[in-house]
Amino acid sequence: TFLKFRKIRVDLPRRHKTIKRLPNAISQDQLEQSIIPMAYETFSHPEKAVAIIDLAFKSGLRRSEIAALKRCDIDFDNLRGKTYSKKGKRERIFYFDSVSRIRMLKYFSSETEKKNAFNTTEDGIYYYFYKLKKECFKEMKFHPHLMRSSIATKLRNEGAGLDYIQDFLDHQDISTTRIYAGINDGVKQKVYLEIMEGKKEAKTNARPPKRQKE
Repeated sequence: TFLKFRKIRVDLPRRHKTIKRLPNAISQDQLEQSIIPMAYETFSHPEKAVAIIDLAFKSGLRRSEIAALKRCDIDFDNLRGKTYSKKGKRERIFYFDSVSRIRMLKYFSSETEKKNAFNTTEDGIYYYFYKLKKECFKEMKFHPHLMRSSIATKLRNEGAGLDYIQDFLDHQDISTTRIYAGINDGVKQKVYLEIMEGKKEAKTNARPPKRQKE
């Protein structure tokens, strides 16, 4: 090269490794005791916001998948539904609980379906999270994707395997699931103590063999 020919040394900046930070996660108690009540106080017509936030947490659906949802594709009797995944480019099944059913039906009874189940867009869904973060949760990384990492963490802490969570979240690579589905410190310590204290107890209760009389 020209620089090498002129014997000019140029120190290029080193590439620093990016630090992979674990996604934040909220608990179901935080959802019910803090986020949902604040949504009722923040929005003038909160039923839609509450239904969307609740479903995002319980189902682990992406923002695009909620925006693509049709009411006819929600099976309220069996607490499941199907939606189109842009990322996977296919339809996929999702699940929700009885509380989600109540909240969705309450909103659906107040507004007829026009373009999709929630009559909103991806930006519209983002707005609810942005508004709550701005008004109530400034210190929290509160965004739609937080709901996916939260339900993944909850499932993992309750004993669900990574294969199940990978399929639940529609991840192509299980390494992505490992990042999402963190185990909290309390569960880690509980498992550790169960293993270690169990072994310790076994050793403590073990009696030395009796010496035979000569």
